[in-house]
Amino acid sequence: MIVYFDKENLESLLRSRSVPSYGDVERMIKNQLNIKFNFTKAAIHSGTNGVGLANYATQITSGRGEQLNHEFLEEQYPARPVKQNAHTHFDHITRPVMLVNDERTAAYRDINACLIGEVGQEVEVLSRLQKRGGDYEFESKLYIGEPEFRNWDHLRPYCLPCYDVIISDRYLLLQDDDTIRANYPKLLENLLYDKQIKVNIVLIVLRRSNNREVSWTFEQIKKLTKDKVKALTGKAPNFTLVWANDPKNVRHDRHIITNYQWLQSGDTFNYFSATGNLLSEGDTLTINSLARAEHRRGANLILNRFQTRIDNVRALNPDYVQGDRVSSFLTF
Repeated sequence: MIVYFDKENLESLLRSRSVPSYGDVERMIKNQLNIKFNFTKAAIHSGTNGVGLANYATQITSGRGEQLNHEFLEEQYPARPVKQNAHTHFDHITRPVMLVNDERTAAYRDINACLIGEVGQEVEVLSRLQKRGGDYEFESKLYIGEPEFRNWDHLRPYCLPCYDVIISDRYLLLQDDDTIRANYPKLLENLLYDKQIKVNIVLIVLRRSNNREVSWTFEQIKKLTKDKVKALTGKAPNFTLVWANDPKNVRHDRHIITNYQWLQSGDTFNYFSATGNLLSEGDTLTINSLARAEHRRGANLILNRFQTRIDNVRALNPDYVQGDRVSSFLTF
């Protein structure tokens, strides 16, 4: 994960040291995030506080270990002015946190695709990558069926901006229609709440298991997904469905990976019945922030395993990968 600083934003962060959550934010920047400065190393010395800003940049980039890096850029990132479709031009930058001084920053922030902030919003934006109400924590656990998580709407406050959603769940579609409709669309609704963008959605599921077979056709699943997401975001998503007959080609654990988060579950995401009763025998839904370097390593490992299994499915039966075949993380 890379945090990008315009010079004005870095100056603003330096002035924010009295903000209560500043300490945890600085610790995160220094110990967990890659840093790119949207200005040259020579430019940092200009202005009335050049020496202080240069010292601050040195402070947050020193002693970070070999796994983290920093860089001074000749060109600003993202390109200016910031466009509403900026995330479609990010190439391989899939988890950017952008703190930029641009007149269109607010408009781009409001579509909820990426974490982005104006001058003065640095601590607020970066704090979202840590546990809500936590003390330098990057993991939240929701206990399924308890008061804090009795329906999918309770997930909403934990969700961050995103433009990619990957769901891997062996048994998500191996259920009766009512159970599927009570969970899958509601899960999408809360993951994508208040997003106003074209999202890439990838669904990885088993087609059959233990004499059960998915009764839905691809066209039916596509219609359910696209209709639901378009109603939420105003734009039909890119949707890709990866079927598998062999359980070895769908991970046993259930995962949801978005641009800034990795959700893990031991049980299928069909937690609730159509009447709101608890179906799941699982205990927790774990929400990991990918701001933490160890969580990024784990999510990237899972993504690599997804890719290997997608390649296996395509080799066995190319028709088992259907849809738009668009993802920032996977290839089809």
